[in-house]
Amino acid sequence: MHWLVKPRRAQILLLIAAVLLLDWLFLSLTRSLGFARPLVMLLFVLCSLAAILDLRAAVAILLLVASTDGFIKGWLGSSTLSLLLKDYFLGLAAICWLSGAPWRTRESSWHHSIRLPMILLALCVLAQIANPLSGNRYIASLAGARAWLVWLGVFFVAHDLLTNRKMAELLVRWILLLAVLCAGYAMLQQIYGFGFLGEASPQALSRAETFQWLSPAGQRLARVHGTTVHPGALGTFMGQAILLGLGSFLASQRRSQRLFCAGCAAIATVGLLLSGARTAMAAAAVGWLSMLLVWRSARLPLLVAAVLLPGILVAGSLTRRSAYERGLDIWTRRVYTFERGWGPMQWAFDMALQHPLGRGIDAGVGVPDVLQDKVKTSGLFYENDYARALVELGFPGLFIFGWLLWWCLRYGWRSCEAIRGQPSFALGMSFLGCIVMTEVSLFTGSTLYLAPGALIFWTCVAGASALAGHPQTERPAPTRPAPTTGKGPSPQSA
Repeated sequence: MHWLVKPRRAQILLLIAAVLLLDWLFLSLTRSLGFARPLVMLLFVLCSLAAILDLRAAVAILLLVASTDGFIKGWLGSSTLSLLLKDYFLGLAAICWLSGAPWRTRESSWHHSIRLPMILLALCVLAQIANPLSGNRYIASLAGARAWLVWLGVFFVAHDLLTNRKMAELLVRWILLLAVLCAGYAMLQQIYGFGFLGEASPQALSRAETFQWLSPAGQRLARVHGTTVHPGALGTFMGQAILLGLGSFLASQRRSQRLFCAGCAAIATVGLLLSGARTAMAAAAVGWLSMLLVWRSARLPLLVAAVLLPGILVAGSLTRRSAYERGLDIWTRRVYTFERGWGPMQWAFDMALQHPLGRGIDAGVGVPDVLQDKVKTSGLFYENDYARALVELGFPGLFIFGWLLWWCLRYGWRSCEAIRGQPSFALGMSFLGCIVMTEVSLFTGSTLYLAPGALIFWTCVAGASALAGHPQTERPAPTRPAPTTGKGPSPQSA
């Protein structure tokens, strides 16, 4: 990969030319920009150049695009273009990481031990594309393979970026800021409805009106999705932001930083309750419990109550207490909650007994086609990534997928043990909470595919691994030696 480093000038000129060409091709496909086309083109070119020249900008812009995926999709009027936009900036971040500038440590992440389960999972997924049981639907299988593998590379990029505590804190605050913007947009949707979307994109309006939930009183209530593509994606984003906000609050040493983190966590709580995502609510609670087990202090529950209570009250007033009913529905209908997670695993296990090596890759996120009959019979919608792995990849694929997730959980725990007692311990604790939350939510969702939850998950895994691998960066600075008098050796040097 040294050909990307030398000569530097030729590399920059070549990449800039390629970026400008891709920008022109992308913008030529968009027909709904109108008078804003020149401004959007200028912004797009500037973001592309920043992403190709600086790894920090590349990750920040990728997070921005992922967190506004639903807004961009409605604005462009095309799911394909929004998908290509995410892949485009992900590719720019990968190129910037491969170029190694200004960081020369890409070997530290590429030689990471987690690459083994990642490579095995990629080989397993690619091999299943040619499985004859999939019906030779190669285009759909490629889309499903992308869903499995697209975000794995984020780990290597983020790992080499998060080389110290300061960089990790900056990235977490950027995620919190994006979460506030997303939650604010969700509040506007809750207050004013979705009518304003019809002027910009009728397709986005019709799609947003399909997101509803049935209240205990039998009423169909709208579920907002903010700037994401789905209320479930909004809930996952908000849950991750709450955990990161709590950890950053405990890790910050300035009052202004603590106020910022506490405010972001409270606003994210509003967004979580407005989304009505029960999976995200339950998974965030489990993630918080994992943080509590690591922290082992009564301070954390008091902090959670003080920070999240204002957000809970605001969400209750905006939804006329229906958000509370949606959250309590996890326990009041606990049989249904259990069935949503365990039912797909039973069906998948029965099918895996018939085809233990897998049935081939399906089209991607959602219920696999082979389970559609079961879903129609039950009258409920089930989605489970562990069951998907068992059906599509078989028992070997499920083992590799579980092995990869176990490595992520292991590094989250190791980071907390390696930096215990240091200023960044609370930050590592929040990384562990996000990892636990995401892996729990896979029982009823596709968090490792939908943006920005998947991107934040691999960023947290990379941050936890980086903090565990660089404990020397967290040591206190050495004290200044006493000045010498010039008449002889000082007592310290004697």
